[in-house]
Amino acid sequence: MRTISSAVLPILLAAACGPQDPADARAERAAYVAILEERDLPTAERMARCLAFDDPFLRSDCALVAAELAPRVQGGRVEDWCSDVPRGTWRDECWFMASERARRDGDLDRALELCHRAGPFRTDCRQHLWQLALHHTVPAEGPPGFPVRLAEARKVLAGVSPLVGDDPDFEERFWFRWFQEGFERVPGLGIEACDPLPAPFAARCRPAAADLYRTRLDRALFHCAPCREAFCARADADPTVQGIRDFELGLLEGNPVSHATSSPILDEAVADTWRRHCSGEAATGRVSPR
Repeated sequence: MRTISSAVLPILLAAACGPQDPADARAERAAYVAILEERDLPTAERMARCLAFDDPFLRSDCALVAAELAPRVQGGRVEDWCSDVPRGTWRDECWFMASERARRDGDLDRALELCHRAGPFRTDCRQHLWQLALHHTVPAEGPPGFPVRLAEARKVLAGVSPLVGDDPDFEERFWFRWFQEGFERVPGLGIEACDPLPAPFAARCRPAAADLYRTRLDRALFHCAPCREAFCARADADPTVQGIRDFELGLLEGNPVSHATSSPILDEAVADTWRRHCSGEAATGRVSPR
């Protein structure tokens, strides 16, 4: 549930100041704070008091809070009150929050329906939903479970694809995230887990692994100068995963048995990391953390 900190609230209230009489503006701001603090106020009464504000910012933001608090106050649903929130960004955000609530309640169909009402937040809303559905199909044991859970993931993809038909890259992003999350569940990076998969899926599995490998290297090398020096020295001597396999994931993850298995696509990730951290290109300052 959204909360407004004591540090942020004065900024929001200052932004609400408009052409109102200063005394009236102060009174409305005080009333706004009081409404936020009355957590047990019935939703209908809270909404009515919010919508009585003259200031459009306070009126809209307060109404959104009223809708957000509804489940806690009376056990109702956020979406039952979104139509009362003034049109525009606040109402769109209300539908987004209602979808998130439905998602947490396990009602995916209702969550998807609410996403479609979320205006400019629609894409982010849908992404939250499909990523959650995807998450539940990723094998807990990591890459060894890819072949077993692949069929389940394909069913999830088929179920959510019609809802994001306006996104031509959706399927690629779905599999990229699915494979990468699987690799994230175990130490090291055994890219050979991609080999038993049918060709189209193996071709998606390997780039996801390489990107994660590159990200892990970047994360460590940007924050550990001795690690960067050691990596650059080893990569100079042998710019392949095999040459540094016992270093980059074992040392950097603090797990001495963690390693990556050698592969052409991972070797290219090592070479790319070397170019960005160890070569003349790195010295120009053009490299930035991922």
